[in-house]
Amino acid sequence: VYNLIALAYVELHRYEEALAANRRARELDPDNANYVYNAGLIYLDEGDPKQSELVFRQALKRFPDSSLLYQGLSDSLFKLNRFGDAEEYLNRAAEISPNNASVYIDMARLQYALGDGKKLGTAASKAIAFDSSNYLACFYYGTWLIQYQRDVDNGTAYIRKSVNLQPRFVEGLKSWGQIAWHRGHWTEAVRLYERAVTIDPHNEQLFYLLSVAYRKIGEDRKAERALAQYRMLAKQ
Repeated sequence: VYNLIALAYVELHRYEEALAANRRARELDPDNANYVYNAGLIYLDEGDPKQSELVFRQALKRFPDSSLLYQGLSDSLFKLNRFGDAEEYLNRAAEISPNNASVYIDMARLQYALGDGKKLGTAASKAIAFDSSNYLACFYYGTWLIQYQRDVDNGTAYIRKSVNLQPRFVEGLKSWGQIAWHRGHWTEAVRLYERAVTIDPHNEQLFYLLSVAYRKIGEDRKAERALAQYRMLAKQ
């Protein structure tokens, strides 16, 4: 119960209360590594990756065979731009849980950020093999197909699937919009960007893309408003 309360507080960005509820959950069930993992994620969500790293490192002394905690530590290091260390701990997580799709999804995210097409393909292929209904697995696999295999049709199908599985997936909506744009489907691109900015109204890049798409279909006033929003966000 306390763990669910903690997660609810995270959704509300009430982190002190989330951590208090999480501490109570760990007191009641001290052998549950998942609760420690959640504590680390709360610090990450709060924007404190160094404290998150500390939580995971301390927890791994007690739970040295928890692949989930190695994934959490890798997440913290990723946020700290320590990509080599992040990859090292993901490899350790894969050794412990070689059939866990979430490990390979994290690997795919890392290699996508680093622009390593070969490693992205390996990780994304394993992720999709172990869980083809995971929206992130679909996204990274589709992205790899498009960017590194030049298989736009199949890649687009996977990008669309990622959004259908998770309709509020902003990165998927943005990628789908960019695909529509490059194919000359301007109205479809506008629709997808509009959906994305409704979900993430602080994403400056989305407003820029939306302004260009509006201009393409002759919606000049909307284009100016979107561009003004982009400029305002870019200054912040």
